[in-house]
Amino acid sequence: MKQRKYKRIKITALSRLDNAELTVINISKEGMMLYGSCNSHKKMVDIQLKIRGKWLDLKGKIVWCLEGEAQDLKRVGICITDAPPEYTEFVDNLYLEADEKN
Repeated sequence: MKQRKYKRIKITALSRLDNAELTVINISKEGMMLYGSCNSHKKMVDIQLKIRGKWLDLKGKIVWCLEGEAQDLKRVGICITDAPPEYTEFVDNLYLEADEKN
């Protein structure tokens, strides 16, 4: 089984994937898992992540998509391909907070 380069941090945050609102379930420097109603059939997507009351614009690639119990609800795995420095800073702070708890 392939080992992840960066561990995932569980969070709950609001995001938009091609203008559809989804919830972020976990996040890392390289990607995130989203949950919600997603009808995008594109591989490359525009993502907005709401952190500290501000929307960050990201670009990513859908690497997997699993349907949930309700037909229109899905878990979506995203690989981040382009992000502003604020994204890396936010995730680095999450890693620090997680390390302090352990």
